[in-house]
Amino acid sequence: MEITMENYLPKFLQKHLPVTTDEAQMILMCIDSSYLPFYSDYFKPIGTKWMNEVLEYPELTELTKKYSKADFEALNKKYNLKGKINIDGGYLSTNINLTELSRVFSMPINLPPQKFEVLRELKTYTKSNLSKKPSGIFSLALTRKNEVKYSKLIKEVK
Repeated sequence: MEITMENYLPKFLQKHLPVTTDEAQMILMCIDSSYLPFYSDYFKPIGTKWMNEVLEYPELTELTKKYSKADFEALNKKYNLKGKINIDGGYLSTNINLTELSRVFSMPINLPPQKFEVLRELKTYTKSNLSKKPSGIFSLALTRKNEVKYSKLIKEVK
């Protein structure tokens, strides 16, 4: 079967990650903060529709009924899930607790040991009430109701 945008997420989760425990499922929700809409009266209907109908994971919606926002935030802190992955001397490094995540998912979760060569440098910006689209955007995400984060290419290294 060909992997496409439509089937990537289910194929990835079902075939590659053992997400049989509440904790493992909650960690996946913490990584992209997909639990947050369920604790906001304004965003809850939107989050519910996306999780249940678009992504087809109603069991994750049920987790938000079983656990509090503080429970999810405790997992963020315990595993440092909002930590960064950096390039130090050409090698990836992180302060995310990969050792403990490996234990939760019963599989090794590591950064690749190969040396990386930086090809481009990007800069990230955060803007509220963006009146016009900036030029040269590499990536853009709506991060709050009236706020976007975007990155722009600063320079080509190679």
